[in-house]
Amino acid sequence: MTFSWKNMRKKFKIRKEGEDRYLLYIPEYRKLLITNTTGYQTLIYLEKNKSIDEVVEIFQKEYKVDRDTVKKDIENFIEKLKRYNIL
Repeated sequence: MTFSWKNMRKKFKIRKEGEDRYLLYIPEYRKLLITNTTGYQTLIYLEKNKSIDEVVEIFQKEYKVDRDTVKKDIENFIEKLKRYNIL
């Protein structure tokens, strides 16, 4: 599954707020989502056309956590983005 960052970026605005907090504003829904650096990095990796499995592998190695936990977290984040028509 690949995503178009250009299309995604039309659907939200993002702003860094503090050390580990990013705000995603979704004008269509007048909704504000808060994510951490990992969520922001996930968006960047998707922009670079990384697959979900590639993103999971990157985070698994970087944070030394088990694959199932990372995959579930990323899938949950992606589902939230889909819910608000970002992906």
